[in-house]
Amino acid sequence: MIRYTLLFLFFIHTSLFSAGKITGKITDASTGDALFNVNVLVVGSTRGAITDVQGKYMIEGVPTGKQTLRATIIGYETETKSVEVKDDETITVNLKMSSSSVQLKDFEILGEGKVANVQATSSTKIVSARSIEQIPNVKSVQDVMAIQPGVVKMGNNVFLRGGRANEVQYVVDGISVNDNVGSAGGTTSQANEQIAQFNAGVGNSISASGINISANAIQTLSVTTSGFDAEFGNAQSGVISIITKSGSERYTGSFQYRTDKMFDQTSFNEKYYSLSFGGPEPIFSQLLPLSGINPEGNLTFFLSSDFSQNDGPFTYNQNSFYNPLHRQVRMRGFLGDVLGFGYQDFLSNSFTFNGKVRYDYSGSDQVSYAYRASFGTYHDYRHVWQYLSDSSTQNENNSGQHTVQWTHFLGTNAFYRLQGSIIDIQRRASVAGLPPNRYSRYTDNSEYDPGRDGFYDFGSNQSWSDRSNRTTTFKFDLNLPVHSLHYLKTGAEINLEEIRSTEISYPLGRISSGGRTYSAPYPDSIRNDQGLYPGYGVYRWNLLNFPNTGSMYVQDNIMFYGTNLHVGLRYDYLFVGEQVFNQHFVAEWSDATGLFPDWIQKPGEATDSSWLPANTQNNYKRVGSKGFLWYLTHGFISPRLAINFPITERIGFFFNYGHFLQFPERTQYFRTPYITGGDVTVGNPSLEPQRTVQYESGFENQITDDIGLGIRGFYKDIFDYVTVVPARKVNVYLNSDYASTRGFEVTINKSTTHHISGNISYSYQIAKGRSSNPFQNALDANFSLPREVRLDHDQRHTVNIIASYRVEQNEDYDIFGIPFMNDWSASVTTSYGSGFPYTPTSSRVSTLEDAYKKNTADGPSTVTMNLSFFKRFSIVSKVKFVVTLDILNLLDRENINSGSGFNVNFGRPYRFGDYDYESRRMYQWYQMPGILPPYAFGAPRQVLLGLKMNWE
Repeated sequence: MIRYTLLFLFFIHTSLFSAGKITGKITDASTGDALFNVNVLVVGSTRGAITDVQGKYMIEGVPTGKQTLRATIIGYETETKSVEVKDDETITVNLKMSSSSVQLKDFEILGEGKVANVQATSSTKIVSARSIEQIPNVKSVQDVMAIQPGVVKMGNNVFLRGGRANEVQYVVDGISVNDNVGSAGGTTSQANEQIAQFNAGVGNSISASGINISANAIQTLSVTTSGFDAEFGNAQSGVISIITKSGSERYTGSFQYRTDKMFDQTSFNEKYYSLSFGGPEPIFSQLLPLSGINPEGNLTFFLSSDFSQNDGPFTYNQNSFYNPLHRQVRMRGFLGDVLGFGYQDFLSNSFTFNGKVRYDYSGSDQVSYAYRASFGTYHDYRHVWQYLSDSSTQNENNSGQHTVQWTHFLGTNAFYRLQGSIIDIQRRASVAGLPPNRYSRYTDNSEYDPGRDGFYDFGSNQSWSDRSNRTTTFKFDLNLPVHSLHYLKTGAEINLEEIRSTEISYPLGRISSGGRTYSAPYPDSIRNDQGLYPGYGVYRWNLLNFPNTGSMYVQDNIMFYGTNLHVGLRYDYLFVGEQVFNQHFVAEWSDATGLFPDWIQKPGEATDSSWLPANTQNNYKRVGSKGFLWYLTHGFISPRLAINFPITERIGFFFNYGHFLQFPERTQYFRTPYITGGDVTVGNPSLEPQRTVQYESGFENQITDDIGLGIRGFYKDIFDYVTVVPARKVNVYLNSDYASTRGFEVTINKSTTHHISGNISYSYQIAKGRSSNPFQNALDANFSLPREVRLDHDQRHTVNIIASYRVEQNEDYDIFGIPFMNDWSASVTTSYGSGFPYTPTSSRVSTLEDAYKKNTADGPSTVTMNLSFFKRFSIVSKVKFVVTLDILNLLDRENINSGSGFNVNFGRPYRFGDYDYESRRMYQWYQMPGILPPYAFGAPRQVLLGLKMNWE
């Protein structure tokens, strides 16, 4: 503990704070001359700037949300302007000041950011809460990301610019919430049925994010797909930064209910509830002043929560074996006990909560505390369990996070921020929530499926797992103008991890030892099991480790003559934890893999195996001389460079180059070598981080005041991808794969004028590599062929079109001269995606020729059109009711999934009468229901009607 305390005092770290930048120019309203020495201030704070001889100014660290800008100078009238500031976005505000001899009243104008950011140095898309409201049936971050340029959505997995699904860093209010133990990177095509579930939206992937954030809690969401600054790390493909809502100076709230149960023919049995409430804290703002106590500063709060349930678009039989459970939402800690409630199980169930308290003191200090939690259960829709749906795997996710932060402003554009966070993530997979000692005994397939029709008639799934990990984070950030041209950012962070996991297969199976057969629970004399439920499971895997990671960075933002240059350097390390130096662990790992454990030696040391004792079962002596300080001083450096050069006031060109690394998932380091049998894969504590080198260039053009154009081209080389290779007794993870992606994007954005707004984005990319996930090549008979193929998520063409028509409140509106209602909005979202690749086959066995055909054919393209409509009604002055209508897959198009139910011999879904190359005859009629699952096609049309109440 002393070591960690000293390390925390030593480290300084950047936080990804919720702030933006305001720049502009101030001129004389009558002459147009630049005004020097104008005092520009963000009202209600100490942030401000003074214009230079060219009349230009820049204010860093402006809090997100609506802010008022005030410009003052002797001899001129004070000018104020209200602006909407977004996280990590630069807003240009130019002001014209009138001489005080001209008697004009102060005025206030609502300003918006430009639709083309001509000062951008990277590809960043920022989505506001107002824009999120227009997305049909929006519930989560993934719903927002799916329609952004450069994003490919394959089922519930999200891929940014050709990278794997777990290469995205999720940041919420400045703190990373990634689940680093094991996430979505290995689920792309590990099993055809599983990926088909993801494509169809029936199953749920384990997201790279360890906690779910409801859409109604998001203030802004930014998607950065390249050129992110040195303060961002441990991400190869992109950063998703989420700023949650905070309380305001007045009370506001909302309640929403949305369902599709009013339309039986299109119903997924879906229900969605959301609730939010925020404003000034009542004791601080009202009760204390009534008692004569007037505390300084403002104390505000914001609470939000949502609950969602659905049975998915595909029916299953609720026969006599099926019994929906009455479950309890039980989040961690005291708040979890308070907020817990019961519910009846649906196929998918999700609950989120977000609470934040913020104290603003004297304009120079800001302190906040946030607690957020998410809980969800879902049943895997596996087609073989259609008639025993309660016997398939049920997955349960339970996460909670506490965050504290303090920001102190040192002066104009200078501040530092301290942050601390604890996040707990638990994931469990079981049958009906049963512990492994209450499972049914397993049988062979002839007893599971006596009818041989492809559906199980008896038994249950035979796997159980429980994994929990806690990450404690300390961060410090310093932003400081050191020169009129140089703005310095520097900082560091440390993450202390605690990982516990147990996986069990065939819990009540029998094992043999010494010529005898044993039933569970097995005696300790046979196996010395680690983890939960010792003595159960034919195959077991256990993980217990305490690694930690850290980083430091420094970056100089240089601005001269309109040119914006970012030069940064980042340092990352990972300490693998004391457990991998355990003599028992080292001996077992070396025996299972046949490899020497090189993590126990320093470079240049002679190989010495004399430490291997004859019997290591109960020997826990530490071996090797590498320790925490060695890992701390043998980290990895990542340089970053980005430049923006304005061609005109409306056109800006940018280029960025950077090295980005990401440490592999912790299970790939630490998966236990204590093998009890089976074809398993063990971790490798010697793994290096996966590396990406990326180049990007592009330009932004503000064509008109309401239309912007952006064109960007990119190239990425990805090295040291983790893959699975065969070892002596088991498979082992090694850094031996590579990939590359390249492409370009075109975006056209239009802000609201004459009621119309929208955007169009087109992306073209090529993603190639040796494998789409770590397990793919290990399952391929021709794995050793060193050749690049199209990755499973290589979707070449994507198009997203969003068109919105909005009529504001109190607006005189008519259609062809006929008065019509106001305060309503309609938007249509259309998405096109070319087909995902697949491997065509036409023979009974896999041949070398088939290896060269891998992913050479394209599946069918998909088109989805969604409609969203809402109308507000004012009942009383501060209360509004909103009626919403969302129609998903408006055209009811049958979008084909190439992952399952897809006949690779003919490039289409299976049909009656298809030829089976395995049996050399046509498929029999009773086989077709098993090989043609309902998720061969995407979800059909869904119509949801909702009612929302807002008050303020």
